[in-house]
Amino acid sequence: MSTQGTTRAQALLMDRPERRGGRPATGRSAAAAAAGITHATTRRRMLLSFTGLLPVALSIPVLLAHQYTLGIVANLALTAGVIGYHLVRRQGVTGLDALSLLFGVATAALHWGVHTDALMQHLDTVIYLLLLAQIARARLRGEAWTTQFARRSVDATLWTTAAFSAGNAFVSDVWGGMLVVCLLCSVAPVVSPLVHLWAPLTLLLGTGLLTPRLARWSGARSAARQGAGASPTRA
Repeated sequence: MSTQGTTRAQALLMDRPERRGGRPATGRSAAAAAAGITHATTRRRMLLSFTGLLPVALSIPVLLAHQYTLGIVANLALTAGVIGYHLVRRQGVTGLDALSLLFGVATAALHWGVHTDALMQHLDTVIYLLLLAQIARARLRGEAWTTQFARRSVDATLWTTAAFSAGNAFVSDVWGGMLVVCLLCSVAPVVSPLVHLWAPLTLLLGTGLLTPRLARWSGARSAARQGAGASPTRA
């Protein structure tokens, strides 16, 4: 190989900028940009997996303000939109989507059929209890609660990996702990919208936004432990 050919090969291996046609080759920058796009796409897809929370999160403030008709209509419309969106994308219906729809139908039947708003007067407590029941049921079945959402954004070939299972188990525990705090806020013997409304909503939205990062961190940690355990022991 000539000296010029060796120099070019070394430059490519070390990812050094090299001019071609007056423009620098930016292999590392291109790789970083591609990684950034992939990361952003994965994060967006994971956040879209939790769209079932939108009808609940957006209708709670309206219903707690005693705007029952507006809240019920908003909940049903948002739930129908979320379910339709995922059905069009062939991603199925999760337990959270079904819970949101069932809750909307039940509140509508009670409000307009039986003319009672007893359920909506304890709306937040009921929702947190139902979500915690879903998490507990999934745990008893040996499956993490967030697995149903993660499958919407993760390739099917990764569903059986230890990293996928560990990440979802950790995130489900985080959601469970957060919902327990929200439940305690809803029954706290204080009259304050900060405790009964804004603190739980902040926790719900914050946990939803942090879920992709937490899942990646826990999955990577599990994969690293598994790799360390599988590596041969040096003498």
